[in-house]
Amino acid sequence: MRLGIIEWTIPARVPALHGFTIYDSRAILWGTQTATAIITDQKDMNDDEEHWAELEPIISYSDAARTAIDRVAADYRSII
Repeated sequence: MRLGIIEWTIPARVPALHGFTIYDSRAILWGTQTATAIITDQKDMNDDEEHWAELEPIISYSDAARTAIDRVAADYRSII
C-alpha cells in the first residue's frame, strides 16, 4: 500500500472526487462519504485506470508528501 497526497496548490486537469483502490485490474473499490462500491465491469475499470494515469504524476509520496503536509499545516496555522 502506498499513500499519497495531491497538494492543494497544484493545478489538476481531472478531479479527485473520492478515494479509490485498484486491485490488480480485477476490481476497483470506490469509497465515498455515503457508500462503498466494488467495480468489476471492465469498461468502468478502464475509465478509472485512465483517470489514475492522469492523477498519478501530480501525487506526492513519502518525504515529498510529508513536506507538503508540513507546508499546508503551516499555511493553515498562519490563517487561524
